[in-house]
Amino acid sequence: MKMKKIIVFLLLFAMAFSLVSCKDEKSGEGETTEATTEATTEATTEGLEEGTLCIASDGKSDYTIVYSDTYGDYAILTAELIRDKLLEVTGAELTIKKDSEATQASEYEIVIGRTEREGKEISFDREGQNWTNEKIHIGIYENRLFMTAKTDVALYEDISFIMDKMVVYYRDGELFMNDNRIEKLSEAVPVDAISIISQNLKGKDGSGNNAFELRKPRLMNEFTYYSPDIIGFCENGVSWKAILDEELEGYATFVDERWPTDEETWRNLIYYRTDRLNIVDSGVIWLSYTPEEGRTTVPGARHYRTANWAIFEVKTTGTQFVYMATHFDAYGGTNVRAAEADICIKYLAKYFEEYPVILSGDLNGGPNSTELLHLKTKFDDAKDVAVYGLTGDIGAGNGFSIVEPEYERSSDFILASKGDMQKVIIHRILNDERFGEFVVGGFTSDHYGVYSRILLT
Repeated sequence: MKMKKIIVFLLLFAMAFSLVSCKDEKSGEGETTEATTEATTEATTEGLEEGTLCIASDGKSDYTIVYSDTYGDYAILTAELIRDKLLEVTGAELTIKKDSEATQASEYEIVIGRTEREGKEISFDREGQNWTNEKIHIGIYENRLFMTAKTDVALYEDISFIMDKMVVYYRDGELFMNDNRIEKLSEAVPVDAISIISQNLKGKDGSGNNAFELRKPRLMNEFTYYSPDIIGFCENGVSWKAILDEELEGYATFVDERWPTDEETWRNLIYYRTDRLNIVDSGVIWLSYTPEEGRTTVPGARHYRTANWAIFEVKTTGTQFVYMATHFDAYGGTNVRAAEADICIKYLAKYFEEYPVILSGDLNGGPNSTELLHLKTKFDDAKDVAVYGLTGDIGAGNGFSIVEPEYERSSDFILASKGDMQKVIIHRILNDERFGEFVVGGFTSDHYGVYSRILLT
């Protein structure tokens, strides 16, 4: 049977149009009479029009949620998200099983991710799909609901975003799905949702299992896995730029020519996906009272610091926004960093007041620091306003160690201008084991990457 691609909507109230009921059957004269059936989905699914599922009835369900145990950590989070929402709506609590444990496939399953069922119980043409982090696929196959995406993170994000639209309708104690009343999923996942990683690279520093040569593949794995629209870097010198230019396929960047050709540390380069974004304008300022003058500082700063900025346009919609990547001074004290924050605020207000603005970087100050609180007069901290924040209060700084207090130190932030974003869909610290963290002391950097996905207005 050909898979039907769907978007599933959740309505807790009866729809205004005619609905199919699990308890209704057609009599010989075309009249509708109530059937006497058990309150299980298996008994009531029979007789429904093709492409309609009855997931739960009177607080009971025959469905099991099966997730891929090789797909990644977020596959189980997606399964739990769906289970909890169905329990909230219907009172039916579905069992969750790993694909490898649910070897006896049931006819009634919600399948999450790439499982062993593909090519057996489920036929799905992955090779024919244009997989991106912005697109997920949901389909009804016989009595199964099938959900997949390029990565487990992409699946979790988009299912999280459309969670309140997950089911077609709920009526008289029964939960239905019907692909005849739903739009294409690609239209429900917002195309203006911009994904960002802010990553301090720690230059060429590091030793032992955290040596520069060992950290490179870990970082590239991280960037490839998340495939963000934008990566804003701190401590990105000429050595790192050569690596990123070669290995970050599909990305481009820009460099201010005033930088020394041998500089290894202090640049804040911005890389962006050329398939998703056009660059309208770009530039660099120095964090000083003469920001257009190269290699200048505010009084008391030990190193000159910069902020790279760009005006981007989303190719699919024409929406424009400004992104700024920066890195505040580490040694001059909070007054120096507060001055640097003020320089960023004033520059953005002077030239980009009409644009939504996203700012990220290593502020070298924590969540209660003067510099961050100053920025938050104009910006929201993505961590504070995210619909789904997945790492609690863990900070991005690790100092190549998980030993406190370094592990809890927060200095890397992603900020969004107040009133210019519909929502921050997701925010998290990239302390995943899959990129080498916690493996005999192996880290990507002395800072974890910080990831946000932000929906523009």
